[in-house]
Amino acid sequence: MSLVPSDPYASQPEDDAFRSSNTNHGPSSPAAGWYPDPTGRQRYWDGAQWGHYAPTQAPAANAPVLYQQTVVVSGGKEVGITYVLAIFLGGLGIHNFYLGRTGIAITQLVLYLVGFATSWLGIGLLLILGVAIWVIVDLFLIPQFVREANARLAGAGAYTANQGYGPAGGGGQYPGQY
Repeated sequence: MSLVPSDPYASQPEDDAFRSSNTNHGPSSPAAGWYPDPTGRQRYWDGAQWGHYAPTQAPAANAPVLYQQTVVVSGGKEVGITYVLAIFLGGLGIHNFYLGRTGIAITQLVLYLVGFATSWLGIGLLLILGVAIWVIVDLFLIPQFVREANARLAGAGAYTANQGYGPAGGGGQYPGQY
């Protein structure tokens, strides 16, 4: 078994018309240089035999050091609190504000307030009834809404913790990746 490395940078065979007449056509040894051994460490080949391993290098004193930050999202949204808000203040959309669903929450709030303001005309009662049915449907979907809100919080936490830290060589940002 030969430990002679194959040279990954060896030139391709040239066309016979361009080949010099004084080149040696026998087997050649790869050029001297650093080559990875089976364990992945770099070892020096001087052209005839293996030499020493490459020293491990400490980072330069002024080199930037990137740290990996682990974000633990605690205090996420809770199903129980969401149910309490939906049961007692559901018409105002407070449970949706709590879960970060502001567009839906504002819609429920506006419909409820307009319905309350126009209830003396009778049409407002239909709006309030519509919002009440909407809140009842929300009661069945609250566990899913809480999971989605917590997933958004976890994703946003990983994104903000990693902002401005891209690959070590520069380049763009990779939200949520280290």
